[in-house]
Amino acid sequence: MAESKDIELSDTPDSTGSTDEGGGRDSLTASADGIGSKGERGSGGGSPSLSSSDYLIGHRRPSIRPKHVFVVQKTLPWRLVRDEARELQVIRGMDYDDPVIAAANRLSEQGTYTFTWVGGISNPGDVSKEEWATLTPLLKQEYNAIPVITDQPLWTTFCKLCLWPLLNSQSVTRSFRPAEWRAYKAANRTYAEALAGLLTPLSETADMIWIHNYHLLLLPHLLRELGVTCRIGYFVHTPWATSEIFRVLPVRDKVLKGILGANLVGFQTYHCCRHFLSACGLY
Repeated sequence: MAESKDIELSDTPDSTGSTDEGGGRDSLTASADGIGSKGERGSGGGSPSLSSSDYLIGHRRPSIRPKHVFVVQKTLPWRLVRDEARELQVIRGMDYDDPVIAAANRLSEQGTYTFTWVGGISNPGDVSKEEWATLTPLLKQEYNAIPVITDQPLWTTFCKLCLWPLLNSQSVTRSFRPAEWRAYKAANRTYAEALAGLLTPLSETADMIWIHNYHLLLLPHLLRELGVTCRIGYFVHTPWATSEIFRVLPVRDKVLKGILGANLVGFQTYHCCRHFLSACGLY
């Protein structure tokens, strides 16, 4: 994909910035312990194949191996619908066959880990407080799911019209809008408070937190601010733009600070990780 140069998010971007070096196609992760890839960089063998989950479960710290994982994402893999009698029913969402869900279900069946899902849930929009009071314990008991309710419509706007095209190196021809950024921060704060309330004094060694995608880039740091000490993994399901494109985002430093609250950050490709590391070094 060709990288666009006509992004207009910031009127006065920094004069610093560089084009990142390209890399191979191996999946790469950046962690507090360093960088790990599947195999040696640019070679077909050598080191053993390690996935991001190997690092997340403490591959380099075998004494720390939590058995419970909080999976945090924008939307839960279930949704609420009303039947003909106008009663709410819980059904599978459109993304229920996502590889993350399939992997979690397999590990649960094997008894390797237990999972709690944390996120928003698609609903008809007319769910009353009384219905939520009934649904919340039902979702927790039957689906190991904790719904997070946010009232920040501009959060999604910031994700779709600012972050998504920027990270994909596409043209962003609209100006940066502070109101959308405030909504994004508020939504991430809501998730942080909901998740922190689920943890216990034993969570440091008993629990892991696995956060997904660009909707929650600030969440790792917000959790640290709330005193969360357990391992946090973050996987970015989109590309990551080169530093010279990423620099046009006025709040780039806050986004990077948010992600770096995690112990592990995973990317789809080697060059995406290199772009991220370059941005961290510059901003």
